[in-house]
Amino acid sequence: MKQVYRNIIFLCLFFLVMGTLWYFGNIKLYLQISTLSEHRAFICSWIAQYPVISALVYISTFFLLTVLALPVTLALITIGGFLFNWPLGSCYSLVAMLASSVCIFTASQKMFGVYLQEKYNNELKIFNALMNHYGFYYLLFIRLFPFIPFFMVNICAGLTRINSKVFLITTLIGCIPCVVICSYLGSQCASLIVNL
Repeated sequence: MKQVYRNIIFLCLFFLVMGTLWYFGNIKLYLQISTLSEHRAFICSWIAQYPVISALVYISTFFLLTVLALPVTLALITIGGFLFNWPLGSCYSLVAMLASSVCIFTASQKMFGVYLQEKYNNELKIFNALMNHYGFYYLLFIRLFPFIPFFMVNICAGLTRINSKVFLITTLIGCIPCVVICSYLGSQCASLIVNL
């Protein structure tokens, strides 16, 4: 069996397991502001006692959940603002988003991108020429819209011949507005809860 077919089977099983965990697990319950507000005193005291460890836990959790392609990116950014206030929450979210984006992009490129580019080289000549010339603008435009699933952009970009440096820069620039807005929203939710 060809390597690409094994990769497709692996990805289908992976998404099936992740979908099952998402549906039957209570991950959604832990990502709600109401759940966080109930435990806010404990969480804030823990963050105050262990700021570095809490930041690493947040970044690694964010990284893991976004690499697993769960639709939680906007919720996690908002939670980052809620827990760490918006400047730190934005920074931590950007670090985790960049790390998970590069990881998914590289995996997609290695698993499928090289194969597709070799097999359909003639059919993709015009597309690759456009991506070489306008790829930065295409990716930046897509990144500025948070409604397009985060992991899908990473996977699809890995199928192209776009440079990893261009991918990283467009991800950073394109995600900053959404991250700052959602993180600020989370910090405002925290201040509302404190004032209640």
